[in-house]
Amino acid sequence: MKDLDILKSWIVGSNSSKDQLNVKTPYAPFFSYLITHDKDGISLLDPDLNIIAVNSTMSRWYDDNQLLEGEKCYRVFHDRNRPCRDCPVLGSLSSRCPVTREVPFDASNAKRGRQELTAFPVTDAKGNIIAVLEHVRDATTHHEKKEALDDLAQELSIQAHRLEEQEIALRVLGSQIGQDRDEALREVSLKIRALIMPLLRNLKEDETNPVKIQKLRMLEKHVDELDVPVISKLPIRDQPLTHRELQVALYIKEGYTSKEIADLLCVSKRTVDYHRENLRHKFHLGSKNFSLQTFLIGLEQK
Repeated sequence: MKDLDILKSWIVGSNSSKDQLNVKTPYAPFFSYLITHDKDGISLLDPDLNIIAVNSTMSRWYDDNQLLEGEKCYRVFHDRNRPCRDCPVLGSLSSRCPVTREVPFDASNAKRGRQELTAFPVTDAKGNIIAVLEHVRDATTHHEKKEALDDLAQELSIQAHRLEEQEIALRVLGSQIGQDRDEALREVSLKIRALIMPLLRNLKEDETNPVKIQKLRMLEKHVDELDVPVISKLPIRDQPLTHRELQVALYIKEGYTSKEIADLLCVSKRTVDYHRENLRHKFHLGSKNFSLQTFLIGLEQK
């Protein structure tokens, strides 16, 4: 047990004992590990989980070194009456290899937070495990950062979901607004063509006064011009067209010639040309320089 005595003295801070550990020992790899972790907690336990020794860091974390030695590690470090589930010390005793796990500081006399425990089995010259060295690193800050990042990721996910829902709602609203607009445009166009224009024509036909006839013609022209921007904002299928005019308009938009359309509809080319002229008239495309196909494509893109 001489090696354990040396090890115990080294853990609690005896410089003379540290010098003795320069010689080769079965647990020499552990000491090279400890050199760079002198601010972390170190405890030495026997195979029955009794505390043999702790360093000054453990004493500070758990109040009083005198109360630790000889006690069960799970009672002092974790306020438990039996070994902890997934205990790294028991895992090290069973596997005869170092075992690392993260656990909470959960003793009433300890600080709050998380700790990373690494248990190293200590063997004698015959290979029997005579103790376990336990290295304890305060992982509270790391754990808090991880929790903060997890919380941030969750919040970002929630915000992204909300934005997606808002985007869907805006698309639905935009679609509904577009439908309402088209419906209003159709109603305006219908009233202009079905009610106002026929009434103006009747008034003009019944009027004998040349001055009033001229004024009615001007009014008819202005009302007809008012209908142009309304009609131009409606898709092809919502235009005030006959069934055959709609068929011809759709084929023209796709680039078919009058002869090709005539063959598809089983009518004469002259009939298709007649519908072309009606379409240009309804869309107020007086100039032959303006392409009917270009106009129809533009309707679908609005």
